[in-house]
Amino acid sequence: MSNPQHPTRILEMDLYSSLPFDSDYYHNLYQHKGLFLSDATLLANPQSTHKTQVLQNPKVFVALFAWSMHFLVLLVCYPEEL
Repeated sequence: MSNPQHPTRILEMDLYSSLPFDSDYYHNLYQHKGLFLSDATLLANPQSTHKTQVLQNPKVFVALFAWSMHFLVLLVCYPEEL
């Protein structure tokens, strides 16, 4: 994500684990290390708080990410089927 005032400066959206593909983002939320206002909002609602707790498990995170990518492909390629 670039900074509009400094277009060549890059801002990592996950400051603490931006390189690996993992569930650490959700661990960081509970340590109040989210970067965006929307990150804090995830902990303000009991339903989304539960989802962020579940997604802290690396196996669940990877499985649900894979499912969402599969669903996205179906949505793009076969929207009339959904």
